[in-house]
Amino acid sequence: RIKWTTRDEELVVFWMNRHQNVLKLLQTNAIDGSSKLLYEEKNKYYIDITDDWYFLKSGEQYLFTSEMGGYNGLYLYARNGKKTTLTKMNYDVTEVNAIDEKNSLVYYTLAYPTPMDRALFVTDFSGKRTYRLSSEAGYRNFVFNDDYTRFYERFTTINTPQKVTLYSIVKNKGKITAAS
Repeated sequence: RIKWTTRDEELVVFWMNRHQNVLKLLQTNAIDGSSKLLYEEKNKYYIDITDDWYFLKSGEQYLFTSEMGGYNGLYLYARNGKKTTLTKMNYDVTEVNAIDEKNSLVYYTLAYPTPMDRALFVTDFSGKRTYRLSSEAGYRNFVFNDDYTRFYERFTTINTPQKVTLYSIVKNKGKITAAS
C-alpha cells in the first residue's frame, strides 16, 4: 500500500513480510525513489494492516490505529520518534470519526461497553484528557461537520428503531460534552 503524506512529493510505502508479522512504513521521495524507515511494528503472530493512517497538516506527526497493545488502540507518533498512546481503555477503536488539528482533538468510536455497542469518545493529542460523548449502550455511527462543532448520531438497539439526533460539541472549562 502507499499513502500520500501532507508534504509535497512525499509518500509512505507500506511493507510487510510474507508472514505478515512485520510492518514497515517507508518515508519515500516520489521524485527520486529514495526512502528511509518511518515506522516499524513487529508481532509474534500477525499484524492486521489497516488504512487508518492519518498524516497531520503540520507534517511532523501521524495518527494511526494498531493492535500493538492487545486492543485496537489509537496512537500519535512524531517524526522524531516520540510515541503517544491516545486510548488507554481495553476496548477496540472501530473508527476514527474526526481529527480536529486546530484544537488537538481526535474523535473516535469505541466498541464500548460491549463489543456489540458503539460509543463516541474524544481525546486530546496528549492522551491525558478523554471524554465519552455518547450515553446509553447501543449501536451508533457519527458524522461530523467541517469545523467539528456538531455531529449527527444514528442510534439503534435490538429493541429501538434507528433515530437520528444532531448534537453540538460543548467545551466548558477544559471538559468536552455533547448536547442535543
